[in-house]
Amino acid sequence: MRLEQSASEVTVTYIDARGRQNEMHAARCVCALPFSTLRNVVIATPFADDKMRAIDTLRYMPAARCHFQTRMRFWESDSIGPIGGLNLVGTDTFAGRIWNTSSQQADATMGMIHSYMFDVEASEYASMPDRINAMRQTIGDKLLPGLTPDQVIATADKVWQDDPWVGGGWGWTGLNEMRSMYRARKRAEGHVHFAGEHTSVWIAWMNGAIESGERAANEIIAARS
Repeated sequence: MRLEQSASEVTVTYIDARGRQNEMHAARCVCALPFSTLRNVVIATPFADDKMRAIDTLRYMPAARCHFQTRMRFWESDSIGPIGGLNLVGTDTFAGRIWNTSSQQADATMGMIHSYMFDVEASEYASMPDRINAMRQTIGDKLLPGLTPDQVIATADKVWQDDPWVGGGWGWTGLNEMRSMYRARKRAEGHVHFAGEHTSVWIAWMNGAIESGERAANEIIAARS
């Protein structure tokens, strides 16, 4: 809810699971919130102008996934021959890329495929009133014949830009924005340190998030020595 710091400590105000407001005090704070979420936090002790600008202007990529659990791995007995080695189908539809993630199933006969979408594909998918059914029809009619209603056991989807705690899949920069805002995004402000893929040169990637955590930890170690 609120982030404030003095010359000696940081105060974080938050709402707990019961809806009660609490304060936490610490000598150092690591802020790993996406900037899309940090914009909703009151920064009572403003950061430097370029840091505030980076927080306010960093865009987030729309991203979505739609999963289908199937009774069997029907693509392995396709009429044109077995395609059991299927890992990825690239498409020019809003379905984006179709991944075979059946290895996640405990039952070796059951299958799992999912569509992974980002940018305009994810935005189009999110705007559909019956989006999971539209995805099944698109995959079944155009991409992987056999994904019929009776084949589907369960479905699940996730639209990251609709998640109030994230606001998008990952930070995204335009032309020259990486060069101009990178140092401001990662720089510590007083006793507040910053981590997350959006503060790394590997923006949008998990290895960038890990790298940023190591950097923030090293900053604190250096400050204490």
